[in-house]
Amino acid sequence: MKRVLKALGAWYFMPVQTGRGVGGVPDFVVCVPVTVTPDMIGRTVGLFVGVETKAPGRRSNVSDLQRLQIDAICRAGGLAVVVDDAAQLRAIPVFRSHMEVLDADSG
Repeated sequence: MKRVLKALGAWYFMPVQTGRGVGGVPDFVVCVPVTVTPDMIGRTVGLFVGVETKAPGRRSNVSDLQRLQIDAICRAGGLAVVVDDAAQLRAIPVFRSHMEVLDADSG
């Protein structure tokens, strides 16, 4: 499986089930690069998004390993961002249509 995913240019990880996270998560969480085709126009498709959160004022404190993973997600066609406040998601186009959620959270 790993060899196939790498050949596809996908980013992936295998979550460790410790009983503390979300149960039933698949063995592989994958972001696969996809070229949108005409038959996909008008359909809802998912976008893999990684959000690295930092304490207020610490947005630039990204480790080398975190930067490596963020870059790999982006290369695979996903979106990865670093924020130190949920309101910063407003600057990201994919989140703009969900502004009411962001506004409710900040109130």
